[in-house]
Amino acid sequence: VSNAIEAMPRGGELRLRARTRAGGVAIAVEDTGPGMTREETQRALSGGYSRKEHGTGMGLVLSRHIMEKLGGTLDIESTPGRGTCIELFFPASICGTWKEAALP
Repeated sequence: VSNAIEAMPRGGELRLRARTRAGGVAIAVEDTGPGMTREETQRALSGGYSRKEHGTGMGLVLSRHIMEKLGGTLDIESTPGRGTCIELFFPASICGTWKEAALP
């Protein structure tokens, strides 16, 4: 979410979507920022690529690694000039139930 906000310093739209998907839950973060080319997307997922002045370029790499360790996925769809959508898929096996998550 912070990447999406920082990608739109002059404003824009930020959408968060959650939906059930076969085998789990998908959460998407969509922005109307500058978007990325396919090459930029690949570099962002490989590490060391950042548009931020003091960025390390490791945020998406670490996020993807964590999602894979959980048995999920992190996917990026981006179009230059239109924005980016990052979807995180959490498998049902790690989601638990509402009853388990309820506070006592």
